[in-house]
Order: sequence, then structure tokens, then C-alpha cells
Amino acid sequence: MAAGHAKAGDTSFGVKATQGGTEYDICSTAFLEHAFRTDAFEMKVTINSDGA
Repeated sequence: MAAGHAKAGDTSFGVKATQGGTEYDICSTAFLEHAFRTDAFEMKVTINSDGA
């Protein structure tokens, strides 16, 4: 998945977040760090021509 920005008309885009980043990344409370730590998240979204 390439990094960047989605443009008008794009039919797919991705988002990615990592632990310890400085801008719009993953941050947690002490409890979440201990019990449910998330180190990274990545998702690809595809928009089909029928809108589904």
C-alpha cells in the first residue's frame, strides 16, 4: 500500500497507524498499554462501482 493522499475519483486508499508516532498515530492509556496493546494498524478500503 503506497503512502499518500486519496484524490477525487480514486477507488481505493489505505490508512496506517503505528505506536509511538507523532501525528495521528496510536496512543493508549496505561490500562490499554498493559491489557490490549496495539502496535500497528493497517486497512485498505476499496470502493466498488456499485457503491457497495
